[in-house]
Amino acid sequence: MNKKEDHIENQLDPMCLKNEVHVAITNLGEVIPCCYLDTPKNNLDPEYKKLLKVSKISDYDNIEEIYLNKEWLEFAENLKNHKGFKACQNICPKNRKIDINNIARKEKVYYKGKVVDEKNY
Repeated sequence: MNKKEDHIENQLDPMCLKNEVHVAITNLGEVIPCCYLDTPKNNLDPEYKKLLKVSKISDYDNIEEIYLNKEWLEFAENLKNHKGFKACQNICPKNRKIDINNIARKEKVYYKGKVVDEKNY
């Protein structure tokens, strides 16, 4: 693959910037850009952790204040420049070949390090 193909392949087409998906609120009361980011694997991403750190609803008078944080403004600007979390790259590539409405989500609930419940959505 040449550099031009590489660049095209890595471009993003963020659904959150086009209002095709909406923000989500985690069970911990954090606003996140979309529900597809709410995964245990994504929670390990250092950049995503920075966004979560300033996204707790109880720390603000209203949700709009969250979007005005430096981290949220950088996140939006990065998406416009085709930079995003690994999950964004997987869900919102420019040449998306999957129907986002048909993606199955799998959720596991852990207790003391063991899976105690598993659901498919």
